[in-house]
Amino acid sequence: FLIAMSTDTPLVGIDFGTTNTVVHFVKNGKVEHYSFAQNSDLLPTKVFYKGGERLITGQKGNWIQNGYGVVKNVKRAIGKRFDEEDHDHDEEMFGTAPKKGADGLYWFTLDDGKDYSCVDIASMIFKEILELLRKRVGQELSDAVISVPANFNTTKRSLITQAATSVGWNVLSIINEPSAAAVAASVEKNMNGLILVFDLGGGTLDVTVLEVVGDKYKVRASFGDPNLGGNDFDMALLEMVQEDFRKAFNREMFAGISPKRLQKKKLQLMDSLIEQKEMLNTTTSITVDVSDYADDDERDIVITKDKYIHRCRPLLERCMDVVQKALALVTPKVPRNDIRHVILVGGGSCFPTIDQRLTNEFPSAEIYGEKRMELVAKGCAQCGKMRLRPDFHVFDQLTTTIAILMDPEPYPVFKAGTAFPSSLKMNLETDEPGATSFEMTLVEMRGEKINDYHKLCSIVSSEFSAKETEHKRLEFIFNLSDDGILSVQTYTLPERRLCVNNTDISIAL
Repeated sequence: FLIAMSTDTPLVGIDFGTTNTVVHFVKNGKVEHYSFAQNSDLLPTKVFYKGGERLITGQKGNWIQNGYGVVKNVKRAIGKRFDEEDHDHDEEMFGTAPKKGADGLYWFTLDDGKDYSCVDIASMIFKEILELLRKRVGQELSDAVISVPANFNTTKRSLITQAATSVGWNVLSIINEPSAAAVAASVEKNMNGLILVFDLGGGTLDVTVLEVVGDKYKVRASFGDPNLGGNDFDMALLEMVQEDFRKAFNREMFAGISPKRLQKKKLQLMDSLIEQKEMLNTTTSITVDVSDYADDDERDIVITKDKYIHRCRPLLERCMDVVQKALALVTPKVPRNDIRHVILVGGGSCFPTIDQRLTNEFPSAEIYGEKRMELVAKGCAQCGKMRLRPDFHVFDQLTTTIAILMDPEPYPVFKAGTAFPSSLKMNLETDEPGATSFEMTLVEMRGEKINDYHKLCSIVSSEFSAKETEHKRLEFIFNLSDDGILSVQTYTLPERRLCVNNTDISIAL
C-alpha cells in the first residue's frame, strides 16, 4: 500500500458502512473528523426519495411521516446474486423491496419508475459526500482511500470502486476495514505485536489477526461472515416483537393493513426498533408501542435485555465461531495469550456481552473499544497521510480462494491467504479441435469443501481463429491488485495476440 503523490493534496478516508458512513479528511497534514448535517458524526447510508427528489443528508427527522421512501443497506446486497439469497425480510432489510436485474443482481425501483442498481444507489451517497466535503475542504478535493470488509470479494470491491469513481472520486486505494482500524488504533495507542480486530458492522463480520511492528502492518489471518451483522440482530428483535404480538392477539402483526400503508408501517416499526435496540446497551428492557397494529389506544410489548440476549445467542455463537476460524488460519499457530490487543469496531460490536465474551477468550489482551464507529475512517485517512513513508506498509491478503471451475473439482488460482498484490500465468488449450472460443468460469471458495463455492464470473475468449485439427493454446495472466481486485488478460499462443483484457473483472458478470 504505497501511493506516490504530494502530501499537500487534501484527501479523504471513507468508511462506507452498511448502516452509516463515517468520514475523516487530511488537509495540511492534519487528520480531522467530518461532521454531517446537525453535527452528526454519521451519515446514514441511505437514499430517501419522493416525487423524483433525492434526499440524502439531514434525514433522521420525520422522513417517514413526510412520505419519503428509502433504500438502505445496499452494501449488504452489492455484488450478490439475487437468486442465491433469502428474501424473507427484504422490505424490512432494504426499505424498498428489491428485484432481480438483468445482470442477476439486486436492483430497486424508485417512485420515478426507473430501476437502480446497488452501484447507482451507492454512487448517489458518494456524490453527496463529495459535494459536502468540497464546501469545507476545498473544491480541488477528489482523492479518497475507501474501506471495504476484509471478506469482500473482487466483484464487490470493483463495484464499490465504480460507485465512487463514477461521481468524481479518485480512488487512491481500497483497504480492508480491520486493517484500517488497526492503523488508527495503533497510531493512537502505540500498539505493537499481535492484534485481533473484531469488526461487526451493519451487514458483515470480519475478524482479522495482524502483526504490527512499527509502521508495518502484516495480516496474519482473516476470516469473515458476509451475511452476519447488526442487521441480523435488528431482525431478531423484530421477530421477537412479532411473536409476542401473535401470542397476544392470535394473528399476524401486519394482517389487515392495506398494501398501500404496509410499507410505511414496516418502515416505522423497523426505524423505531433500531433506535430502541441501542437502548438495551444501558437499560434492562424496552417497551414497544404496538397500538397501531392492535387497534388499541394503549398496547405495549416489553422486551427484556436478558430475553433479547438469549434470542441472539445463535448469532453470538456465529460471531465467536468466526473468531475461532480466524485464529485457526494463523500460520504458524499462536497461543491466545500472545494476542496483546483486541480492537472492537462497528456498531454491532456494542451488543451486550460481546466485550465480555472477547475478554474471556483473550484474558491477556487489552480490549480497545473506543471510537468504534470512527476507527475505520480515521485509519483510511491515516493510511493516506502516511503513504509516502518508506517504512509504512499494510500487507493485506485474500480471505477466500479464487478458482477455475473444472471437472471434477475447482482448480485454485489464488488460495485464501494470498498476499496482495499477486500474479499467476497459466496455459490452457481449447477442448475441441478447431474451436474459436474458450469460456472460463471463475468461482469463489470458502473453507475446504470443494463444493462450497459460488460463481464470480465467466470469461469468454473468442477473438481468435484455429485450424480444424488444432487445439488452440491460450495464455491466461491473472493479476490480484493491491486493492484485492482481480484482472485477467488472455493471449493466443504462439502469436501472443491479446484476445481478452478484463482490467476490471466485474465487467465479466
